[in-house]
Amino acid sequence: MERVALSKEMKRIIPEIIEEGHEIGFHGWDKDHPIYSKLSKSRIKEDLEKCFELMHSIHPEYFVKFIRWPYGETGKLVDYAASFGLQVINWNVESGGLDKKTKYRVVENSKNGSIVLSHLIRPYDVSQAEEIVSSLCENGYKLVNVSAILRSEDKIPFTSEYFNMVCLDENKIY
Repeated sequence: MERVALSKEMKRIIPEIIEEGHEIGFHGWDKDHPIYSKLSKSRIKEDLEKCFELMHSIHPEYFVKFIRWPYGETGKLVDYAASFGLQVINWNVESGGLDKKTKYRVVENSKNGSIVLSHLIRPYDVSQAEEIVSSLCENGYKLVNVSAILRSEDKIPFTSEYFNMVCLDENKIY
């Protein structure tokens, strides 16, 4: 889907997603999934600014707190993301999503606090999503947003002073 068409669709559904209590995180701007650790800080900053600007245009009151870099990158990107008020969140269960064993992999490997990696472009992630959720719930799990499973000592402090510093940098509002 082209970025413009995606933006129109996002503008339609993101407010509803937020109102339902879900959290939105960034994944980077570039659709080609660059290896962000190989990019310059200025290029990463440019991509994050585009993400913030798009989100602000869709839902001005919502401030994104999380990012999952492509390929689950961490390293120096953790601190750089934190400088924007973003906490890097990765997964501990990968669905695979490309074969009929997707549901089995997710259900068998999930435990309390698991974060499952799945993709809308992987056919079995989509076709087995309802079965996966039902099976996890039948096994006694409750699906919650990321904030609910982070330990307080792992959370990046979020203050209005920080928000103003990030959002008003160079007179831009993200």
